[in-house]
Parts: sequence; structure tokens; C-alpha cells
Amino acid sequence: MNSSFFLGSVVAAISFFTFFRNVKQDDKEETNSTSPPPSSVSPSSSSQSWTHQVFPSFHGQDVRVDFLSHIQKEFRRKGIIPFIDNEIRRGESIGPELIKAIRESKIAVVLFSRNYGSSKWCLDELVEIMKCREEFGQTVIPIFYKVDPSNVKKLTGDFGSVFRNTCAGKTKEVIGRWRQALAKLATIAGYDSHNWYNEAAMIEKIVIDILNMLNNSTPSSDFDSFVGMRAHMENLESKLCLDSDEVRMVGIWGPPGIGVAQYMLQNKKVIVVLDNIDRSIYLDAIAKEIRWFGPGSRIIITTQDKKLLKEYGINHIYKVDYPSPYEACQIFCMYAFDQKFPKEDFEELAWKVTLRLGQLPLGLRVMGSYFRGMSKQEWTNTLPRLKESTEILEAILAKDFLDVKHIHHILAEKSFIFSDDERIEMHNLLVQLGREIVRRELGQRSIREPGQRQFLVDAKDVCDVLTDDTAGSRNVLGIDLNLSDIEDKLNVCEGAFNRMSNLKFLRFHYAYGDQSDKLYLPQGLKYLSRKLRLLEWERFPLTCLPSNFHTEYLVKLKMRYNKLHKLWESNRPLRNLKWIDFSYSKDLKKLPDLSTATNLREVVLTECSSLVELLFSIENVINLQRLILFGCSSLVMLPSSIENATNLLHLSLVGCSSLVELPNSLGNFTNLKNLYLDRCTGLVELPYSIGNATNLYLLSLDMCTGLVKLPSIGNLHKLLYLTLKGCLKLEVLPININLESLEKLDLIDCSRLKLFPEISTNIKYLELKGTAVKEVPLSIKSWSRLDCLEMSYSENLKNYPHALDIITTLYLDNTEVQEIHPWVKRNYRLWGLMLDKCKKLRFSVDFTNCLKLNKEARELIIQTSSKRAFLPGREVPAYFTYRATNGSSMTVKFNQWPLSTTWRFKACVLLVDKGVVRAGDGKKMEEAANKYLPVLLTEHLYIIEVETKAAFTEIVFKFGIESDKWGIGEGGVLQLPDKDKH
Repeated sequence: MNSSFFLGSVVAAISFFTFFRNVKQDDKEETNSTSPPPSSVSPSSSSQSWTHQVFPSFHGQDVRVDFLSHIQKEFRRKGIIPFIDNEIRRGESIGPELIKAIRESKIAVVLFSRNYGSSKWCLDELVEIMKCREEFGQTVIPIFYKVDPSNVKKLTGDFGSVFRNTCAGKTKEVIGRWRQALAKLATIAGYDSHNWYNEAAMIEKIVIDILNMLNNSTPSSDFDSFVGMRAHMENLESKLCLDSDEVRMVGIWGPPGIGVAQYMLQNKKVIVVLDNIDRSIYLDAIAKEIRWFGPGSRIIITTQDKKLLKEYGINHIYKVDYPSPYEACQIFCMYAFDQKFPKEDFEELAWKVTLRLGQLPLGLRVMGSYFRGMSKQEWTNTLPRLKESTEILEAILAKDFLDVKHIHHILAEKSFIFSDDERIEMHNLLVQLGREIVRRELGQRSIREPGQRQFLVDAKDVCDVLTDDTAGSRNVLGIDLNLSDIEDKLNVCEGAFNRMSNLKFLRFHYAYGDQSDKLYLPQGLKYLSRKLRLLEWERFPLTCLPSNFHTEYLVKLKMRYNKLHKLWESNRPLRNLKWIDFSYSKDLKKLPDLSTATNLREVVLTECSSLVELLFSIENVINLQRLILFGCSSLVMLPSSIENATNLLHLSLVGCSSLVELPNSLGNFTNLKNLYLDRCTGLVELPYSIGNATNLYLLSLDMCTGLVKLPSIGNLHKLLYLTLKGCLKLEVLPININLESLEKLDLIDCSRLKLFPEISTNIKYLELKGTAVKEVPLSIKSWSRLDCLEMSYSENLKNYPHALDIITTLYLDNTEVQEIHPWVKRNYRLWGLMLDKCKKLRFSVDFTNCLKLNKEARELIIQTSSKRAFLPGREVPAYFTYRATNGSSMTVKFNQWPLSTTWRFKACVLLVDKGVVRAGDGKKMEEAANKYLPVLLTEHLYIIEVETKAAFTEIVFKFGIESDKWGIGEGGVLQLPDKDKH
């Protein structure tokens, strides 16, 4: 077996950090104990380097011979490494060697005994341990051995007496440190020997708990160089099912380049790791039968060959996918630079190499080592040659390609490709290898002419063949051209495909966002191969397909953004056709007869805006699963024969604005899961039979502005989402129903809806913004799953106090409300108050201590129509035209008698220290307009609006603070426009 890297590293990590975590399941735990919870790790602990797993602090004469020796023996048996002092000579204070040992220990075990406090050495150790707990997040475990924990905490009894003797002659500072450390430690949950009948059981319990803490802690930095390892460890743990006592075999299947691991095979509960297994003989020899292993054992097999795992009945398989591009770059850099990121000036080169290599760990590892130590110029010189470097992959694959018929199966089983129902993902090196193979003569190194190759994918090669009537040949099986890769227009010859009688795959497409037209057929098109299986031709330039176009082998027909008016005349054999996509065919008026397309699964006609009808000859499309008519705005009706599409899963009629009714047979779609009818503005009602579509998950009727009511939908017990946003004429919903699975009901802007919708007691999200609903029924209190209720603000809601515990968002939109009722503030669940065009609303805006507000934000806040606004600031804005400084007054004079009796002003005050501000005291006003602000901060602007109803020609504003200690830096007044004019 060849050793490899990536997958085995996953196994090694899992072995250390997940399997041994559960060794404790073999051990019987005492139940009458108080077990300490793992200490919370401080942020610094994650980067702390631990040399020792456990540091024991103890008084030797009390415990060394019995308890200490027993617990150290149990430590060794469980594989825990404690610090051993080896009778270090003890002096007046603990030396640097012990301090270093304490600081480098993951867990400190403090073993309190009767004479622990008699040792200055022990007490100094304890001080250092508690210091490490605070600084590094060290876990501290106290054990009270034949001593009462309360005596340790309160320094009473024999323990306290011994401690006081030790304190004699010591400084207050030293004694204070000791006392503080003892007091803190005595509050940590620990182990009290008085609670244990059996000392051996106590020791076993302590060691198991410590082992559990070690295995549950942050993984060692030893694995930092293994890119993406943490996620693999977490995913694989569920496959291992470590809590179970069954013997479980787990397969790890993934790409090559997956390496080192170790295994331990003993006659008891074990973990066995068999790495990079490629032949059954190895499994036969080591792990053929699960009865060979004790209960709870785990056998982990890593392999590239999924078939091997299936042969042995191993169904717990963890698939290791390719790393992401970012992780791939990290892997490459680890071998190229000994770090996870490129060196300076190598960033662009490293990404180019990574993207060219793809995401195969072995290739990244090998090529990373190849580039290690090269200069930047050497990298630059090597990069062009890398494009042709397929030898690595050829060597990996050579032994497996003995039977060409099974090439796809082999590639999938060997993890070089991953496929699902819609696509095949292939590694870059494999793509390069395949392209290189088809360029050459079979078994030779010479390069074939493009027209003699089986597959054409290079843009220049394709263009050369399609512009020459004689260049093609019957060898050509497939053409794939990304037209965004060419710069000039491509004029394809009329007979370009005449010689390509075996052509099976033809694909012309553009990169996303490229709206140019580059392919033209100036003389038309004479011929396309009758063997075509896939025809994908984006922006097909002709109005119809060739008259001799054959369809009997066609599987997929995709021609988006074309100029087609029709496809073909008369009935054609379409028994192999599965997928049709003519999206954005603006001129397509009708589809051909599809009666022979008995295997058709998907029809996509997005934005075919000229399509008026679907032919009535689709009665045989019993396998149709997806019908997308999004944006077919001219479509008037659906054929009644569509009732035969009983396997339909997804139907989209979004934007079919000319559609006035749906067929009554809609209820026959008993497998339908998603029904989109958004913006079907001509629909007035839905057929009653829709209630029979019992597998429906989603029903979307947004912006169906003509819809008046819904039929009974009480049988839609699987419905999760019902959305009716903007159904302006909808007045009622069905009653006396309970859609038990419904999670979201969206009725936003259903402006005629007045009754609170009670169609599901299990709903999670209920959106009623823009409705006329102003009442909340008491029954809603029993809706235990309701997480979000959004409503429009109404004064009437104050009459429903139970709503205060339910509503999460309130909307005020273009309302005449001038003040929000206090009940809103008492709503403890309210997280959102949305205001839009509320010109008359007065409210407070508080931005105190928001010191990073930019100038534009400050201006917006100041000019907002609000009763009060508080925000940081050092000067009153200049547009406050009437100014006052040092608490003086100011006078606002008017040139003529006012036409209105309502006056509005903004007053702005800058404090020089804390205080209570009062603005007002108009001398020539009929009544005072005193305004008070709360005690706030200096260097803040406090802005209030003043409004009075009086007729006068002069107003005096005076600013003052009710304190001799504080003052006003400056003040200003701004006259606001007459609101009656707005």
C-alpha cells in the first residue's frame, strides 16, 4: 500500500481527538460525587503551549505513599502525563523550574491534606497556580483529602491552625496572597474524600474526568498544518457514533493523496485505522469479521475505491470532497513556502499555479514541493510549461484504465470525478490530461489536425474547423465552444457540419454577463448530425432549425436567447428527449408537437413573451417533473391535457399576466411540491381542486392583484409556505382550517384584509404589514411556535394587551399619527419599529456616545423631524441662524404680522459640562414653552423642537442650566417652515 497524505491526516486527527474522548464509556462512574465542570478557557489559553497534561500540588508526607502513588499509577494507565518533581530540592521559595512546570501544565490538581498549609512551598505553588488560571485559562481541580473544604475556605479547624503557624513571621503581603489563593480555590467544585466510601473508585472517577477534560479541550496545534482538518473531524465524528457499543466499520472515501495513519490492534476495545486500502486482501487479513474486535471498537478504512467498501458491507461512508480553492492554495503554500500563505511578491504566482493544478491534494503537494526554493524568475519560466504537465496524473491513472468501457465508473470510484443528476465535476489535471490525449494520434506523440480529433474545445481549433467546409470529419464526436473566448465574429460555413456525421454533442455558449453576439450563419445551415444527443446553442441566429433536423437521439435541447419563430413542422420522434430550455426566446410563438416525448422531464420557457399557447398534444408527458413558464406574458391558457402530468413536482407561472384561469385538473397534481403563481394579475380565483394537491410545500401568489378569495385549502397538511403579498383585492381567507405544517404566511399589503388570519396554530412567521387587521385574537397566545409577528401600527392595538407579548415588528407608513402610544415601549418582544413617510410623527432620536458618526449622518439626525435628538458635537451648526453664547438670550423678530398662529422652531444647545437644560421662557408669548432635557454628556448637541400657537411679532429664547457649576457653550435657534404648507 502506498502511503498518502490528506485523508490519513483526517484519520489521525479523529483518532486522537474523538475516539479516546469516549474511552470513559468502559468505566463505571461513582454517582455520589461532586464532579468539577471543566474550567472555562480564557482567550489566551487557545494559543498557550502545554508541555505537561497535569501538575499535582501536594504535601508529600501526607499523601506521597498512598493517595498520590495510586492516582499517579491510574494516570499512567490512562495515558495521562503528569509532571513529576523527582524530589526537587526545596528551598525558601519555589524555583524557576517549578514555575515553568506549573505554567506549562494544562491542568493543575491541588491535593489538600491536613498539613498542606504547613508548607510555604505548597502555598507559593498555589498562588502561582491561581495566577495561571486567571492569565492562561489553566484548569484547576481541588481534591480535599481527609480535610473539610469549609476549613480550607474559612481557615478553621486543624487546617486553619496549621496555616496560622506557617504565617508567623511572614509579611502581610505574603499572607494576603496565600489567603486570597485559598479563598478562590475553595469556591471551585472539587472532590471531597468524605463523600466516597471507596478511595480507589474516587481516584478512578477523578482520572476519568481529567481524561475527558483533556480530550474535550481545544485540539493541539500539532494539526495546524493540516488544512481543513477541523471540519473533517467534526463531520466524521457522526459517522463513528462513539456512544454506541457496536463494532462499527467506517469507510473514508476520497481523492488520492491522503496519507499517514496508525492503528492499534488489541484484544479489547480498539481503534483500527487501515490507510489507503486498494485491495481486498488487506481487509481479509486484518478486519474481515467484526467479531474479531471487542464491543465499542472502531475500524476505519481509507480508500479511493468506493466499490471496495460496498463489497464488505461498509455502509457508514464519509466522503472527503476536494478542498475549496482557498484551502487548495493553503495546501500548496505549505509545501512551497512552509506556511499557509504565499511569500511576499509570490501571491499572484501562487494563485495561478493553484488554479491551474486544481484541488487535488496530491498534485498540490507534489507541485508545491517542486516549486519550493525557486526564485520568482524560475516560477515565471516554469508556469507556461505547467499547462502541459499531465505526467503526474497519467502515472496515477495508468494502471486503472484497462477497460475503456468502464472509464466513467472507474473515475468516479477512484474519486477523480464527482457527479450528481445534473453535472459532473472533474479535476483540472484530469481535464488537461483528457484534452491532451484527444490532440494526439492513438499511442503516438504526434498532434492530430483539429478536424480529425474526437473532441474540440480549444477556441482557435473550433473556429478553424467551422470556417472550412472540408475541415471536419466523421471522427468528431463533440464540440464545446465558449464564444466569450473569441474576440472577433465567427461566420460559420453553411456546410461546416456536413462531414461530422458522428457528432453527438454540440455546445455554443457565452460566459455569464456577456451579451454580445459573435456566431453568425450568413448562408444558413444545411445539416446537423442525426446522432446529436445534446444540442446547446445560445443565441441561435436563424428563425428555424434545418428542415432535415433529426431528433430521434436527442436527449437535451437548450437554445436560450435565440431568434427562433418555430422549431420544426409535423410530428418528430422524441422518445429520448428529457430536457427542453428555450428561455428568452422572444419570437417563439408555439412549441412543436411533443406527444412522442414520453420521457420528457423538464420544460423551461422563461420569458418567452410571444408564446400564446401550449399545444394540446402533450398528453403523454407523464414523466414531466418541472414546467417553467416564468414571464410568458402572452400565454392565455394551459391545455386540459396537462392533467396527465401527474408526476409534476414544480410548476411556475410567474408573470403570466394574460392567464385568466387554471385548469380544474390542477388537483390531479398529487405530487406537486412547488406552485408559483406570482404576478398572475388576470387570475380572480383558483380552482377548488387545488385542495387535492396534498403534497404541496409552497404556494406563492404574490401580486395577484385580481385575486378575491382562496378556495378551501384545509387538506394541504404539508404546506410550509403560503405567500399572498400585494393581493390588493383579497378580503378573506378560509376559516375553520388548521394547516398543521404551515411555517410562514405572508399577507403584506393585502390592504382589504380585515380579519386576523387563523389558519394555522403552528405558524412561525406571520407578516401582516399593510393589511387592515387591527385586532389580535386571544387564541394567538397558544401559538407556541410563533417567532415573528409583523403588523401595521394602529391605536386600536392598545386594546389588546396580550399582543404586547407577541408582536415583534411594527410598521408606520405615511400615517397621520403624531405620537406613538406608550404601550409600544412596554412591548418587550418588539425588535423593529419601521417608519416611512411619517411626516407628522414626533419622537426622540438618541445617539449619545456615538462618536464615529460622520458629517452626513449628523446632518441627517439634526434635520430629522423629531421631538428630541441627542448626538456628539462640538459646535452648533451654522444654519441655526439665531445664536446665543454663555447662557445669554436671543430674540427672533418677524418683519410682518404672521399669517399663521402655529410656530415651530428647533433649538440646539452645546453643553460645557453635565447639567439639566431648559429652553424656552418666551417673554412675549401668551404661554411659556419650557422644554427639559435629561442629564447627559458634555461635547454633545441637544436638539429640541418647540411649537406654540400664538400670534406675535417677537419671541425671546433664553438658555439656562439649573446649576451654578455647569454652563452652556453656545445655543442656536432655527425657524422651521409652516407645516400647514407641506
